[in-house]
Amino acid sequence: MKITPWNGLEEGILVRRYKRFLADVELDGVTETVHCANSGSMLGLQEPGSRVMVSRSSNPKRKLPRTLELVDAKGTWVGVNTMRPNAVVAALLQAGELPFKGSVQREVNVGKSRLDFFLPDCDTYLEVKNTTLAAGATAQFPDAVTSRGARHMAELTQLAENHHACVLFFINRADCTHFDVARHIDPAYAAALEQARDAGVQVYPLGMSVDETGFTMRGELPTSWANLSAH
Repeated sequence: MKITPWNGLEEGILVRRYKRFLADVELDGVTETVHCANSGSMLGLQEPGSRVMVSRSSNPKRKLPRTLELVDAKGTWVGVNTMRPNAVVAALLQAGELPFKGSVQREVNVGKSRLDFFLPDCDTYLEVKNTTLAAGATAQFPDAVTSRGARHMAELTQLAENHHACVLFFINRADCTHFDVARHIDPAYAAALEQARDAGVQVYPLGMSVDETGFTMRGELPTSWANLSAH
């Protein structure tokens, strides 16, 4: 099943990424500032001269009509727009492609957080994390310190006492075969994930392939847990 959330992409060359949400991209010889919908560090994915793909909004009121979507990492396209994974996961859920069945509610308030999905028919809370960092063939999360992410893990840990809770790592590149936490980047998040896992929160690393034609699900990837203590 392929999901295409854009109406065509344009190829360009990354000039620089800056101020977190901005990037300069060379398109047909002209440098244009585009929106970069990614609050992370994009570690390994902001090298000047990299091939990129950008989408164009149909909204004439947007100050920056184009958005950075894909970055070429040594021959593999990586999806860097953090707005895309939730839409893709929603489509996969509705198509019955994921092991969570029934109706879908989006952006559910829980405690001090807003979690991405609740599936009442299987009593499941589901949080999605866009995962773009790779160490060799191992996808890692996070790529920057994330207190918000640690808070989400704490919320899921509490929910697991009476519900099914899951964190889905949306591995937005096709060159990874395993998943692990990036303890060296955020030890507090690693500790929160370990606590959540041990409390019964399901860790679901979902391998994806992405290119200019859209997203294709590869399936669940194994966790190596080299950076997290094993059960």
